[in-house]
Amino acid sequence: MTNLKSLDIRANEVAAWLEEHAIRYSLVALRILMGLLWFQNTAWKHPPFNTSYSFGKYVKFAVDYPVFSPFSWFVETTVIPNLTLFGYMIMVVEGALAISMLLGLYTRTFALVGIFQSLFILFSVVRGPGEYGWAYWMILLIHVAIFASAGGGRFSVDHVVNTSDSELRRRAQMTLGSIVMFFGAIALLRNGFSFANGPGARLWHQGDYVPWGRLARLNGRGSTLIILMGAAGFVGAYMRQKIVAGVVAAIGAVAAFSILRDINIPDLWLGEGNTSNGVLYLIVAAGFATLAFAEKPSSELATSQ
Repeated sequence: MTNLKSLDIRANEVAAWLEEHAIRYSLVALRILMGLLWFQNTAWKHPPFNTSYSFGKYVKFAVDYPVFSPFSWFVETTVIPNLTLFGYMIMVVEGALAISMLLGLYTRTFALVGIFQSLFILFSVVRGPGEYGWAYWMILLIHVAIFASAGGGRFSVDHVVNTSDSELRRRAQMTLGSIVMFFGAIALLRNGFSFANGPGARLWHQGDYVPWGRLARLNGRGSTLIILMGAAGFVGAYMRQKIVAGVVAAIGAVAAFSILRDINIPDLWLGEGNTSNGVLYLIVAAGFATLAFAEKPSSELATSQ
């Protein structure tokens, strides 16, 4: 009888451990999923904003298919007359959300931003033709869950920085470098090692590696640069040289600027010109820079649990 009782206690302990970790990893997966969603959506958030398939088309849904009258009035009188300004603002906001959610960087702060952005989208398009309204409610509630949980806490830049553990930071930088090299290698293989744009000049696109559409479009030069950035970040962390992370971050920022500056040019030196290409380099830059140099967060909004 005693053995059965001990076994039952042990089983409950195992179940509690599994439940705790299942919840945590599920929340991490939700955060990364939302990061991928925002990242993929930046691909078409670029000027001009008033074409048939652009930010402007969906903003007008708020007026043509109103959900909340005061919001529709605001869109009609303020947003549409200043479409370019608001277009750039949305481009920046969604790019920042992609960076934050994928890295777990200032997670709670940007989860709040995601809640407001989700409401903006919901009030704009939920009644539009061909839209699946439940998706927007789910996106909104996922950001609420991310805010409440800091996106699972673990496996985030916030968690690493918050611990002030230099060895954990070093391992995190090496892990980030490995991930960056892996995706750069996939991109280079997808290009067939070609350094020119063409049918294969994509990191991922619909019908190949993922089912939800393109994430970024890099040619061989862009893919190689991503690999070199990841390798440099890995080696710099292994050798405990912070300056290398700073150099990698600077290269990423320059690459992103070169893409975003000429965003409507289809054939850039790093690949096709779209916002997601620039955001990709900013993700790498922000990850290495924050892991190497950021101090422990002072705001509870930005800390992990």
